[in-house]
Amino acid sequence: MLEGRKADPLALTLLVSVFHREHNKELHEWAVSELTQYPAVKVGAARSHCKVTLFDLGEADAVVFEGSANARSNKNREQLAVIRDRPLHDFHAAWIDDLVKADTDGKEER
Repeated sequence: MLEGRKADPLALTLLVSVFHREHNKELHEWAVSELTQYPAVKVGAARSHCKVTLFDLGEADAVVFEGSANARSNKNREQLAVIRDRPLHDFHAAWIDDLVKADTDGKEER
């Protein structure tokens, strides 16, 4: 949870790559229409290849998953780090929120 912001227990921020949005238009549009029916959900796209998943577990607790795997099948070795650290969570949450906001404001690089 970022300073000064009270987390909604059902909040979800989803940042996808511009590549995904452009190459899976029908799926992306469907997901956005389904997810944004909920007031605590934000969805955006950015030129990003980051694989980061964040869980806000309370005021002083959070879990971060950082990995290399794409969301597809392959025979490559991949890595996944699981870190229980509030400052790391907040670091990632800040740049993700900035990119989602830039996309929804029309300021994201296309």
